Amino acid sequence: MLLFNIYLIYFSKNREELKKCREHVEELEREHKLVISELEQSERENNTAALYRLKATDERISQELDNELRLQKQIANTLDKAEYVANAS
Repeated sequence: MLLFNIYLIYFSKNREELKKCREHVEELEREHKLVISELEQSERENNTAALYRLKATDERISQELDNELRLQKQIANTLDKAEYVANAS
């Protein structure tokens, strides 16, 4: 019974982390779309100062998005393995 309760706590925490991670990915994707739109507008207006700033922002968001997607996959894999072990026991 104690082991079962530990598994429940572990699953609950990991599921919550996965949910937060997915929400952050969605937020980053919205932010990325906005930056791309602003980049296109700055290019049309030949606003070089804004272009450099927005390109840097785009690179930062892209890197953060890649990291968050990797973390999401890692958490999902950890949950899958833990559920497999729990079901096998």
